[in-house]
Order: sequence, then C-alpha cells, then structure tokens
Amino acid sequence: MVGAIWPIESWNGSAAGWTVAGVNLIFVGTCRHSIEDSLRREKQMAPARPRRAPIKFHTGPTGLVAVTLFPAAVAGEQYARYAKSVWAQAHRWLEAHWNAANATATTALDARLKLRAIAATDVKRHLHPQEEQLLSEMVHAAWNAQPEHSANIDVAEGANN
Repeated sequence: MVGAIWPIESWNGSAAGWTVAGVNLIFVGTCRHSIEDSLRREKQMAPARPRRAPIKFHTGPTGLVAVTLFPAAVAGEQYARYAKSVWAQAHRWLEAHWNAANATATTALDARLKLRAIAATDVKRHLHPQEEQLLSEMVHAAWNAQPEHSANIDVAEGANN
C-alpha cells in the first residue's frame, strides 16, 4: 500500500514504543526532543566555562589629543587657502617643537632648519613651497616675539667698530 497511513493502535508501555498493525515500533533517539537524545548530548558536550568579567580598556573619560603633526599641503595649492585652513594646527605644532629647535639655535635660520627637518619627517617627504613659506612665517614671528632675540639694533654701537 503506497501512501497509506497506518493508524496507531496502542501504546506498548515501553519508553518510546507504539504498536502499529501488530508490529512494535521502537523509537530510539530519533526524535530531536526525546529524553535519550538530551542525555546523550549532555554527556558529549564539554562543560561550560565560568563567565569572566569583560576587560576594561578605558579607565575613565579621555580628552581629545590635539594633532601635533606638521600640516601637509597639496601640491599646487594656493598658499592663502592652505595657511588659512591649517593655521591653528601649525601653531600647535610649533608650540610642541619650538623648545627643541630653539635650545641650541643662535639665529632664526638655525631654528628654521631644525624645524624644517622635523616637518619633513612628519610629512614623510620634502616640503612643498607653501609649507616652506608657512614654516618661515611662523619661525620668524616666534623668533622676534622672544625678548632675548629682539630685532632692535643699536646703530651707534655698530658705527664705533
């Protein structure tokens, strides 16, 4: 009989057995919800590890760190546009590196050469002309703002020599 549905006649009293047309049907672990399957799975699975607390990477709120790299320019960019857009970043960079460059410098040119080397290291190439101009303007303004490097020259003192 193809496609016939056999009526279940009676329960035979075993753990998972039914009789159909006088034949005992024993289901051994074929149902995914049976008790035998769950017991076998529990024996086969590794024991669960105790849950650990998550690792804290940040102990508290952190502030934003200002960028201290020399601001890079695009080749061919207009100087006025470049200087206007990076002026604040350039001054932060100068404040971060001024003491190192000014420690042994005797002239503004010495300080500029040291800062130029640091800037070239930051941008990982030779400086573009607009970067050179920005660096020169900042160095000369900072050099002249120092009281020990004032631009006042006593003319009478130079004439006596």
